[in-house]
Amino acid sequence: VRLEATRAKGESGRLAAAVAEAQVKITETELQVLQLDEQTRSEVTKELRETEAKRTELDERKIVAENELSKTEIRAPQSGTIQQSTVHTIGGVIAPGELLMTIVPDADNLVVDARIPPSQVDEVRSGQPVSIRLTAFDAGTTPACSGKVKWISADLIKDQQHQLSYFSARIIVQDKADCLTDAKVLKPGMPAEVHVS
Repeated sequence: VRLEATRAKGESGRLAAAVAEAQVKITETELQVLQLDEQTRSEVTKELRETEAKRTELDERKIVAENELSKTEIRAPQSGTIQQSTVHTIGGVIAPGELLMTIVPDADNLVVDARIPPSQVDEVRSGQPVSIRLTAFDAGTTPACSGKVKWISADLIKDQQHQLSYFSARIIVQDKADCLTDAKVLKPGMPAEVHVS
């Protein structure tokens, strides 16, 4: 019985030592896991910072590239018909502020640019009603239409080529349907006469 008790005590001690050893291994393993977690977190955090820095750099480069691209494109502020184009080469270089073309808007009101002789400018004022006759069409079949003076230039304009001096006025046609009958089509640059009421 004593031998068995001693054997049982020895077995119990051996098992206790094995449990303690297992506990030490568990603690070591937990420490290794924590170290790996910390190392992984550190690596992931470092990669995240590098990725964010790279993204910021790429965003800045994208803004610069978009800005450069926007300088190579010419966009009209609205749709319309191109008139008086001065540039005819693909890839040509233009000077800053150079007039490239005139665009006549599709959806805007019908506008007449009138020339007022200096001797008559005192008779015309903004908001004044006018009668407009489209001289490009037959006067017998095309009615006059009504309009209003939108603005008058503040300074005298001198046309050196034609030896003319005039004040410029912009006339807005009240209802362009009144001006046109049948299938007549207005085109930019057509002549018109304006009579101040």
